[in-house]
Amino acid sequence: MTGYAVATSESAAGTLTIEIKSVNSRFLDLQFRINDDLRALEPDLRAQVMAAITRGKVEVRLSFGRKAAAAGSQALNPALLAELARLQEEVGRHFAAA
Repeated sequence: MTGYAVATSESAAGTLTIEIKSVNSRFLDLQFRINDDLRALEPDLRAQVMAAITRGKVEVRLSFGRKAAAAGSQALNPALLAELARLQEEVGRHFAAA
């Protein structure tokens, strides 16, 4: 009962990869290696794996890599820029008085 599988899925948000390794063992020893972003999925994944596998040492790795923002998707926010400039002046006045 030795096995290995890996699957990758890409979307606009990023790349999801799941890797499963198993070796023969008398009892079920299930370990997960999951990114912190996906940690909330562990209970559901654990239940699904336990429904399909009854024994063996099984390691499941799940990772998600976010894609960088697409070129040109950033836009200048004039109101925010004006507010930041105002705050910068206020900070300058505050420290000039100190």
